[in-house]
Amino acid sequence: MDLTADSLGYAREKLANFDAGRVRVMQQDLNLLEEYKSAVKCDLVISFHNVLSFVQHPYQVIETFCGILNPGGYLCLVVPN
Repeated sequence: MDLTADSLGYAREKLANFDAGRVRVMQQDLNLLEEYKSAVKCDLVISFHNVLSFVQHPYQVIETFCGILNPGGYLCLVVPN
């Protein structure tokens, strides 16, 4: 998931080299992720490159990440200290 189409295009290019049938690439603003909470379920959420420092309400985004995880799923974050 990314805000920019260019970044998603790069991700799709990278995924073309793998069997990525379980990977979904989505253009979305993390500040508006709450609306997807009931529709998206996953086993792993990875947020890196300090993404959470660019959202308006990082704690709400983290709560939403947790809400879309399947039971036993993993949340991996890279955040500023």
